[in-house]
Amino acid sequence: MLRAVLNVSWQEHLSNAQLYGNLRKITDVIKERRVRFVGHSFRNKSELISELMLWMPSHGTRRPGRPPKSFIDQLVADSGHTIEELPGAMMNRDGWKEVVKRIRASSTQ
Repeated sequence: MLRAVLNVSWQEHLSNAQLYGNLRKITDVIKERRVRFVGHSFRNKSELISELMLWMPSHGTRRPGRPPKSFIDQLVADSGHTIEELPGAMMNRDGWKEVVKRIRASSTQ
């Protein structure tokens, strides 16, 4: 998509590093925004989403094979906290800001 936006032909054989330059990877931007949004939503107790944020099903089984990551699994991987630490970490607004800053700093390297 970026090649089309920049009007760069595939025949020019530019590497992705040359093409993207100083732009951050979209996956890093999504990770940062997901963590920021989750912390914001979890602290807002007047909204229904704060109760559903860390909900895990207590019945049924997963399908055989490699299980897809659940939202909570992805959040644990992004934030670096365990499932047990997440509620306390998200309630601490300044601490959660540090998590977001750490994710942003790791994506700019």
